[in-house]
Amino acid sequence: MSLRDDYAPTISPGPYPRLRLKPRTSAAQTIASLEQLINKARDITSHADGPADVVVDRLRNGYADWVEQVEDVLHSATYWTDWSSLLFTDRYWHIRDMASAVSRPHPLVDHEIRRQTAWLQGAVDDLKSRVARADLATGAPAVVDTNVLLHFMPLDQIPWPEVVGMREVRLILPLRVVEELDSKKYDQSKLAAKRARSILPRIEELVGPAGEPGNVRENVTLEVLVDAGPRFRSGDADDEILSVTQELPLIYGAQTCLITGDTGMKLRAHARRIPIVSLPDQYRRQGDSV
Repeated sequence: MSLRDDYAPTISPGPYPRLRLKPRTSAAQTIASLEQLINKARDITSHADGPADVVVDRLRNGYADWVEQVEDVLHSATYWTDWSSLLFTDRYWHIRDMASAVSRPHPLVDHEIRRQTAWLQGAVDDLKSRVARADLATGAPAVVDTNVLLHFMPLDQIPWPEVVGMREVRLILPLRVVEELDSKKYDQSKLAAKRARSILPRIEELVGPAGEPGNVRENVTLEVLVDAGPRFRSGDADDEILSVTQELPLIYGAQTCLITGDTGMKLRAHARRIPIVSLPDQYRRQGDSV
């Protein structure tokens, strides 16, 4: 198998991929690095003049170097490892194989640069929008899992600042939690189905448009993380919730805890070194066993 075969496109990520940041990665630095590369790409064709062989050499090497720099940033800052499906296109290989006799090298490289910078800018804009969302509310970020919603008292009846140990608390529901509640509406357990059907309308009442933060009680807000574009959706619901919790400090700039009463979730969170807040049994719903 050739190198070109190894890099053949294998996925269709949609209009742009979601940048899933790695721990100890700065969202601001990732944005700055990628925007610098986007601007740099636009200079590749403008600085390629002269004899045909010189032009082709500058375009070929300039574009290949740029792709490698983009791949380095994405590999070091994000979890998605299949950037090759976007970066190493058929046109990329045409550029890599260009000889001095190639006809119209500028349009070939320029069109590919436009395509690459378009999806890259979309991914950067999405990351920017997530960072901007951090300014919509104050308080210590705390992710609430499905177990808490189903087996503990309604969110507006729990003294969250006391439970979390912070003066202000920002409760966050990953979209996967809402989806799990939606599926619970049709659960074989009539009790679980009844609870899910009562919880979902209340969530809609509490949050703002598109899941933006809304007041739950004094010094407590609630929001649902709704993605404007494609999102990472694991086959394992708990894994997705944990991944969201792990990434939020990189986006919101504050330590984020996970609130859960599920033993398995606690163990998995400990393994990822995610801070956990366990709700006292006094806040369990009536009829739920300890």
